[in-house]
Amino acid sequence: QWPKFTAYIPDLISAVQARIDVLAKNKKEAAKVDLPTAQADMADVNTLWARAQQAFTGGDPETAGETTREVEKKINAAAAAIKFTLPRPGAATAPAH
Repeated sequence: QWPKFTAYIPDLISAVQARIDVLAKNKKEAAKVDLPTAQADMADVNTLWARAQQAFTGGDPETAGETTREVEKKINAAAAAIKFTLPRPGAATAPAH
């Protein structure tokens, strides 16, 4: 299951963070969403994802899996706060144009 996580979690993190970055520069659009909540959730995501990776490389796949589920919840919460539809796993692997 870990390879599945490492295949799509970074893409989700990047997608949500990119949208947050756009909103942070556009005050009019940012006023329509809960940007501070999304930013706080993503700060937690980065910490939790690092913890999950450390747990896995340290030989504790159970903790890595549990922490990754927390990461997914926080990503979903951040996306909901900014009214952002997450890409489907695997969809973000297509080359950008």
